Amino acid sequence: MYLLDTVAAAFVPFYSSAIDMKVSPNGDKTLLYGNHELLYFLNTATAGELKIIPLQTTASNIAQADWVNDDYIIFTAGDTIMISEAHPIGNVNIIALPSTISPADGSAIAVTSPDIYFSSATKKLYLLAGKILLVSERLLP
Repeated sequence: MYLLDTVAAAFVPFYSSAIDMKVSPNGDKTLLYGNHELLYFLNTATAGELKIIPLQTTASNIAQADWVNDDYIIFTAGDTIMISEAHPIGNVNIIALPSTISPADGSAIAVTSPDIYFSSATKKLYLLAGKILLVSERLLP
């Protein structure tokens, strides 16, 4: 990932480990993730003032990450789905979702190599676990 240095009129390296980046729903923050790191920065800062805010370093590779809303992020680290706060003050609260999901029919579905998608339109989490597609209830008001 590169940033434009307006003084030098050139792109300069910024974060070489980035796999992807996502802008928060309100456009104020940009999430970056790559390998084992999850971090963000405020879009209101100029290149000289840019402060990277680390959120999480994991033992497992972070394959996916996205904004749930302006203050929360959902991501996968190995076979684990995690939800994290995104703020620069104090300790960041983070929760790991269960590794086995029990739908209403009483079966048990192991979450391995999850593929996730959070729909901001429906406020639901879509989870592909193996060949099974699961949909959460509405998670946000």
